[in-house]
Amino acid sequence: MTYKLSNLILAIVLLIVALPFDSFAQAHWPSEPRRSQVSSHRIQADKMKNHTMIIDFKQPSEWTQWQIVNDGVMGGKSQGTIKTMGDHGVFSGDISLENNGGFSSTLREIKPLEQGFNHLLIDIKGDGLTYQLRAVVYINGYRLPYKHDFTTTDQKRKQLRLPLANFEASFRGRIISDAPPLASENIAEIGVLITNKTAGQFNLHIHSVAAYQD
Repeated sequence: MTYKLSNLILAIVLLIVALPFDSFAQAHWPSEPRRSQVSSHRIQADKMKNHTMIIDFKQPSEWTQWQIVNDGVMGGKSQGTIKTMGDHGVFSGDISLENNGGFSSTLREIKPLEQGFNHLLIDIKGDGLTYQLRAVVYINGYRLPYKHDFTTTDQKRKQLRLPLANFEASFRGRIISDAPPLASENIAEIGVLITNKTAGQFNLHIHSVAAYQD
């Protein structure tokens, strides 16, 4: 009888000790629904990894990071500028064919991208002309631009997704056929170029450029 009574007292003591710990565990360790919420959070984070903004003209200092390169470097007389207008940038100017000219461009350095991005998404409003989005890499110290043509619709804002696989390496208008495919982690500069066989004004509104992974 004494043995059974001792066991009963021991069980009651253990129960009293365990109760506070059980309450603490319920308060601090997530139940099944909470684990589900954490999992959902991770999915959102993974989605964000598939997208990164490269250029965003909503940032006040964005336009100050751009430079203009016109055909004046080769004796031409084309003129181009870039400025902000509200929440976007405007690349505009005048193409001249004098002295074998005919192009204007703007570009900026970017922070290194991660591996695996396979598209660039541009948010633009154009003037009906054709432009090139240019991604510059450095190979063994040499600067090599890759280009992708895109045609705008006059006064219509569009988002265009340009596959990196379709960018072509070029040097002074010549396609470099044996160049390696464009890889996101190698892109050091992003820019826009216009080259026309007819003289005239151009006007391209740039809202943003982003990298995507399908």
